[in-house]
Amino acid sequence: MHELLEDLPEDLRLRALTHPAFATSRAESFERLEFLGDSVLGLAITDGLFERYPELPEGELTRLRAAVVSRESCAEVARANGLGAAMVEIAAARGTAHQASAERLAEQRNALAALTEGVIGASFLTLGYAAVAPRVLAVFEDRIAYALENRIDARSQLQELASRAGADVTWDELGEDGPPHDRTFTVSVKLAGMARATGTDGTVDGDASMNELRASGSGRSKQEAQQAAAAALLALMDRDQG
Repeated sequence: MHELLEDLPEDLRLRALTHPAFATSRAESFERLEFLGDSVLGLAITDGLFERYPELPEGELTRLRAAVVSRESCAEVARANGLGAAMVEIAAARGTAHQASAERLAEQRNALAALTEGVIGASFLTLGYAAVAPRVLAVFEDRIAYALENRIDARSQLQELASRAGADVTWDELGEDGPPHDRTFTVSVKLAGMARATGTDGTVDGDASMNELRASGSGRSKQEAQQAAAAALLALMDRDQG
């Protein structure tokens, strides 16, 4: 991540490290770069996992990707690479009030995750995908290893989260394809009655409006397809909160 920062032109480096809270205008903050970096990160990790683990089925790949690109994972990368401190340094040049604001933000998961994605987005604009993708994978090596060693039961996590929030989870079988000896099942999951700002850590914004979220997943068995759908929905909730 340090190398990615060093390769950025100064204007993009400043934008990638500037939170909207202390930007002169939102266009001068990392917001648009974060949007771009989110997609670049997702593709780089998806591509990397697909190539590295040809034995893993779709459902397991979906769960791994969701864990690796989660807000918490991106925040851990930011912490490990000092992006919060770099943001504070940029803010300090704009005054003590901005510095104090940045110091508070540097402790927050979503702000840290946005910094990681902002840097990736800026790097993509500067270097292109072919050059950035392997470097993104290198930066996220520890997160990939952690996800492999700590594989979550996405379906159980979703059910537990819904139970705590008093929400309803509904599963639907969308169909199956392929010959009898090599079937692929597709399942959808709907979460209703939960605040949109409820995150995968269970926190809820009490002022948030109620929404319905859906996701789908596929696998070699119905159980695997449910795991993939649950992982996709958890990832959607994680992005929603950010």
